[in-house]
Amino acid sequence: MLRINVCFDASKKVPAKIQQALRAEIEKEILSNYERGVVSVGKGSSAEVSISGVDDDEKKVIMQKLEDIWQSDSWGSSQKTENKAR
Repeated sequence: MLRINVCFDASKKVPAKIQQALRAEIEKEILSNYERGVVSVGKGSSAEVSISGVDDDEKKVIMQKLEDIWQSDSWGSSQKTENKAR
């Protein structure tokens, strides 16, 4: 079973809505291609991404997809706009 864990550095104070939006986008773009999988997005002592439950070649593909998601502004744009309005 695929497991993706994304941790933000707790000192960066990433809003929960951004974390939720990222998790939803990962589920939509990556997990939809797998029979079983789990995504966890939260805060930790340091920023890190871990992928388990797949072979090394598949990890590389998933990591590239995660980078593409992170660089895309579409998943977080509504949350970012909402935060600027506050």
